[in-house]
Amino acid sequence: MSGFEWARPTGVWALLAPLVLLVLLRLFNRPPERVTGTLALWREVTEGVPRSARSVRRSIPLWGWLCALALFFGGLALAGPRRDGAVPPVRWRVVIDPSPSMGLPWKDAAEPAADGRTRGEVALARAVSWLRSNVQEQDRVHWVSPGREPRNAGTDEPPAGWLAPRPFAGAPDWELFDEPGTLFVTDRAPTSDHAGVFASGGAAVPGAVGVAGMALVEWDGAVLRTAAGVLQPGEVELVEPPGTSLPVVLRRLVEVWAEVRGFRLVAELGDGADRERLQIELVAGVGPVASTRVERDGWSSVAGFRTGLGAGPAQPSDTWLTTPAGEALVRASPGTVRLALIELAEPEGDPAAFALSWGRLFDRWRLPPTNVVPLEERADAGPAVTRPPGFQPSEEGAAAAADEVDAWLAALAGVLALAGLSLRR
Repeated sequence: MSGFEWARPTGVWALLAPLVLLVLLRLFNRPPERVTGTLALWREVTEGVPRSARSVRRSIPLWGWLCALALFFGGLALAGPRRDGAVPPVRWRVVIDPSPSMGLPWKDAAEPAADGRTRGEVALARAVSWLRSNVQEQDRVHWVSPGREPRNAGTDEPPAGWLAPRPFAGAPDWELFDEPGTLFVTDRAPTSDHAGVFASGGAAVPGAVGVAGMALVEWDGAVLRTAAGVLQPGEVELVEPPGTSLPVVLRRLVEVWAEVRGFRLVAELGDGADRERLQIELVAGVGPVASTRVERDGWSSVAGFRTGLGAGPAQPSDTWLTTPAGEALVRASPGTVRLALIELAEPEGDPAAFALSWGRLFDRWRLPPTNVVPLEERADAGPAVTRPPGFQPSEEGAAAAADEVDAWLAALAGVLALAGLSLRR
């Protein structure tokens, strides 16, 4: 067993069990006792194959060997053999901040040559450089960004679309990820006890922070003011499956809201560089139409739907209207409102409450022009911070590989034991 060590050294004593079994089998496996002096016995001896009592006494049946092997592999599984000096894989986790400030230009007087890069690009470059210098070939890198599907991309950067900042997104809850082997990639350095921090820092970035009517609200670094000029009209896109359309009462409401906000209905949204935009999507579903009563904000109505919207998208999102059983009928996320409403009767209650309720929904989730970033995101991000995480092998990865070896040994022991007992019977 040179080159191996034991995870559970006391389990090595179990390897004596197969030796004990073989010794006992040799001691007690005696030839059958027969009465001698009878003619039948001598006839059997002369007609059969001669076999001495000594050879019978020393033979061990096949089932005995199988059971001994079962005990041997079971003892190995119990002792936990490990290759001596093997380096377990390290599982790293990189947490990307998706907040809008990560897309702002990075400004730092100490490194003027970095002009043109964003805060996110600067922080990511530092984290990736550290990973490539410290991650071994057998290690694993798990990329996480709240609101997006995790990725296993090694030390290679995930695609730009996955890394791009998202409107309405906030910084991750760093405390949830504060563990050894984790790297935080952000602009404002959070506090951490175990995780490494790669924060770009950066000076405040003046610019557009909101929309007031048809004009931008800009921050010059000290005060807010309304920018000169007028924005392009906002856009609303209605997405309706072939052969279906929004319920009349909702279409009428969308048209009124768009007219009041100065939006226009379009077949397809533009790039949004200088305009607000909203997509309203009807999900028709399949099967028969079910009816239910829905209510919210002081109004109620009878709604028809085929299937609900299922599981919601990653945060931020809002399940805005549900059936009494909790099935989602209207769900909103940045720039999109999805509806499973095939039919909707005229609302009961205050008509103004119905219009205000839906209007607040559209106002909440319409996308601003792409250059609009909230004021708190444009503020000074503080100094740059580069604090690598402590090197700690992933207990989870090493334990998983070790448990797999032990499981195979135990399974082999079980198969051999069953085979041996079957033969004995």
